Amino acid sequence: CLFILNFICITLSAQNNEQPPYLKNPVLPEFRILQKDSITWFTKKNLKPGKPVMIMLFSPDCEHCQEETKMIQANKKQLGDLQIVMISYWPLDKMRKFYKDYKIAENPNIKMGRDVPYFFAPFYRATSMPFLAIYSKQQKLVRVYDGGAKMDKILEAIKL
Repeated sequence: CLFILNFICITLSAQNNEQPPYLKNPVLPEFRILQKDSITWFTKKNLKPGKPVMIMLFSPDCEHCQEETKMIQANKKQLGDLQIVMISYWPLDKMRKFYKDYKIAENPNIKMGRDVPYFFAPFYRATSMPFLAIYSKQQKLVRVYDGGAKMDKILEAIKL
């Protein structure tokens, strides 16, 4: 029994040290998120080609996520053609309230949806919210910010 328990612990430990999926293949993954209307799906194919992309994992109740969203909205002109995909796993009613409260509709570069298959958190192994993954115009990973980032860091990343 002791041998089996030791083997299981070593196996689990080895799996935790494994490189996260987003680093194994550092390109924007195929995805689909359910939009606030609860009918329409937004996918990677809906993104405009040749434009940088920022994936933002957020929780509607998270104060840091709220502050990050306020900062994004206040700097939307500086962000230019950055496509922002805001993703939550929380229920649609909470996401809809966040969408309304932070006037997401006023920023056409932001798409928001629910991660129904719970793909993103394990893919990025996000430990803090908001989690940001910034991709180049060629959809290659540039930077990851676990716990959000200041505007100067985001602007620097989208220029790379």
